[in-house]
Amino acid sequence: MSRTTNPLTILILASCIYKLTNDESYILLAIEVIQKISDKYQLIDALYYLKDFNSSITDKTIQQFIDSNDYLISYNAKRLLNIL
Repeated sequence: MSRTTNPLTILILASCIYKLTNDESYILLAIEVIQKISDKYQLIDALYYLKDFNSSITDKTIQQFIDSNDYLISYNAKRLLNIL
């Protein structure tokens, strides 16, 4: 994954590899790269990929976005965590 620097691409690849291997190091990688995403629409996409890990660790990361000032980010984070 060293050939790409796009955080969303890295997150997508980490999600796919995790589904194949269940290697938990990809969860940590996903949490690390989501912090680097600044575009709101990419961040919303990233939240959905993060949920694919089905982990309490990723759910805690998604929970950080519930109180976002941006309505769409907050709404989607709540939707992913079934808070709505």
